[in-house]
Amino acid sequence: MISCKIDWIGEHLKKKLNINDTETKILERIIDEKFIDHVTTYWNENGKVTRDLSIRNLPEWIESEFVFLAGFALWFREKESENETDLSELLSKATGDDVKATANIEFDQKRLKLVNEIPTQILQKMMNLSPAGKIAYRSLDMAIMKGMSNQNDKFATEMQNKIQEKRKSWWKFW
Repeated sequence: MISCKIDWIGEHLKKKLNINDTETKILERIIDEKFIDHVTTYWNENGKVTRDLSIRNLPEWIESEFVFLAGFALWFREKESENETDLSELLSKATGDDVKATANIEFDQKRLKLVNEIPTQILQKMMNLSPAGKIAYRSLDMAIMKGMSNQNDKFATEMQNKIQEKRKSWWKFW
């Protein structure tokens, strides 16, 4: 069982995110209800919650956790429906063709419970708090592209041809 004050987290994030009082109340409720369980589960090493405070201070660790999770959560919100992930737009942009594709993506979505009740507009602000949020979001795009390229030589060739045509990397198309 962890016992510590966490009431400062909402106020800290409010200042960093520039959110209003209503949004702050939503965030504070989620922090009060879910944060301790989240860190107990995901920051646990050998039965102890640990963070290296010489690398980052505690507020930075907390911001980082929210930023990354916001990026992942937004990706799934945009692409998931009825327990399938619609990859059509992503693959169409990468190949230049009209591609229709869905998949079941294996991802520890339990980790997203911390942010799953946060409204999209707040998640977008969180994701944009640092480049890490965009990296989290794009890492899922890149994992899909890498998996598709490894499994399908035709797809890999189409992507390569489009890159050579445009003279820039496929992930910069968007």
